[in-house]
Amino acid sequence: MSYEGIKKSQIESIWTRFVFQKFVYRGMDKSDLIFPFDPKKNPFEPYKIKIQKFFSIVDEICDAGHTFKIIEVHFGKKYYHDPKNLSVWSRRDLNKTGIDFTSIYKNAAEYADCWQGSQLKQNIKSLSECLLSNAKSEICSRILTKDDTDIIHELNDWVNKRGDSNPIVIHVRRDNDFFETSDQLLPLGTKDLFCQNVMDKIYKQKIDEHQDIISLLPNETEEFCCSICRPISEKEIFRIEIL
Repeated sequence: MSYEGIKKSQIESIWTRFVFQKFVYRGMDKSDLIFPFDPKKNPFEPYKIKIQKFFSIVDEICDAGHTFKIIEVHFGKKYYHDPKNLSVWSRRDLNKTGIDFTSIYKNAAEYADCWQGSQLKQNIKSLSECLLSNAKSEICSRILTKDDTDIIHELNDWVNKRGDSNPIVIHVRRDNDFFETSDQLLPLGTKDLFCQNVMDKIYKQKIDEHQDIISLLPNETEEFCCSICRPISEKEIFRIEIL
């Protein structure tokens, strides 16, 4: 099946509508933005072993029956989190590769403003402060060793040492050539790459050439996320917006 057979001009017009000069966004703290912005330069790596131990401590205290909720207030609204869930999510984030971006600007801006651009650091901050304030409870005092307490104090000091945050939102054009193919068809990449991804999707799923190609893309009223797995240079970023 050729490009002509699936209306190449239609695919290209869809690329122009959904990709060309459109953006994905990342909210973060400006102090963490060092060029080249490299996913292999993980700011958590020097503390990784201690962070893993820290979440094991959280799990042990939860499993022993200590019940508590993490309460965060953002934009006047309270959020309640189960510490065990924060532990699971944080371990996942700690082992993630790639630099994550979102299709919704508001989400990126709130992420930068609420969590200094790092949900993992915020989780460590909230959990460590909670454990320290409950250190004299029956379960915590029975379980926590001196080494445990030292780790909690060290990580709490680490996430708090920078003082005031400087939240930013990074704007990256969707038509950058560093977006690669994936199992999910996303409105990303150069015109040639996008067209090829549509072709591959049609071949793979044996989609009728008369089907509306837009239906293969995520709904633009809903968020989609993507990761960039190679270093990003400063010139590849369209805008760094200080909030």
